[in-house]
Amino acid sequence: IVVLLLARPELAGDAGFALSVAATAGLLLWAPKVTDALAARGLPRSVAGLLAICVVAQVVTAPLVIAVSGQLATGSVLANLLVGPAIPAITVLGTAAAVLAAPIPGAAELLIRATGPELLWLLTVARWFSHWPTVPVPGGGAAGLASIAVAGAVFVVWQHCRRGRRRAGTRGGGDRGPPGGARDRRGCGRGARGGG
Repeated sequence: IVVLLLARPELAGDAGFALSVAATAGLLLWAPKVTDALAARGLPRSVAGLLAICVVAQVVTAPLVIAVSGQLATGSVLANLLVGPAIPAITVLGTAAAVLAAPIPGAAELLIRATGPELLWLLTVARWFSHWPTVPVPGGGAAGLASIAVAGAVFVVWQHCRRGRRRAGTRGGGDRGPPGGARDRRGCGRGARGGG
């Protein structure tokens, strides 16, 4: 990010660049944790990973989408789920083609052609979901900032509750919570046997 901004400072005001940065940061920081949480609840790890990527990318980019467009698409998570399996092939083959474009243009062209079916699928899904309704969000930039603040507050409370449960489990053994799943002094719910 720093290198790109040094090379092209105008990217600082580019919405597409901002969305890419937000999505990448979210996928690196939170997608693995969400994947683990979903897999722990019984989902197959491959399904959990794909679902985590789509949901996390949607959540972290939503404030920017609201600020830029003033609306949210209703089918974006489903669209991302449908195109998710094609993205790695497009990314890997496209990057390899970019590297080979100057020294071996013939090989680069073959790699680009290999992305054809995946790109066709991506464009088909995009065209289909472009007709789905959107939800208007009044307020523009202010609404985007407000959604960031709300998401940040939720994250802080969630982390606080997790730390509280860990401390309680370490002190008294995670198997002896208060009867009936009473709340601890921080107001975070605990399971009937301390499992949360």
